[in-house]
Amino acid sequence: VNLEFTVPAFYGFGGIRWAQSGRRVNPFVEGGVGFARLTGEVSGTIGGVNVDDFLEEFDSELGDFSSNEVLIAFGGGANIRLTPSVSLDAGYRFTHIFVNDPVAVDEPTVNTSMVYAAVKIHFGR
Repeated sequence: VNLEFTVPAFYGFGGIRWAQSGRRVNPFVEGGVGFARLTGEVSGTIGGVNVDDFLEEFDSELGDFSSNEVLIAFGGGANIRLTPSVSLDAGYRFTHIFVNDPVAVDEPTVNTSMVYAAVKIHFGR
């Protein structure tokens, strides 16, 4: 028996960023609050036979594995000015999703970490 239960999350948040300015390399810290839409998906095989159709019927009997949850995010990094109109953001962000529904996930918390980089192009002044 091989069963797989995944919980993809779609999330969005808004927040604030404090950044030092006036230099070529400007450090920043950021934080925010938002929401996450968790959607439980189950699939599996028994003795090499795919049982996804059966699991979909069972899923409808148990109810929806989806939920909306509150999240917080915080992190920091640096904005590096490459030219007067182009800069690079490089940073780290930690996100915590407050999960109240034990059907959606085993653990009471869902945490993610992200290292990111972004190119910013400034138009105008």
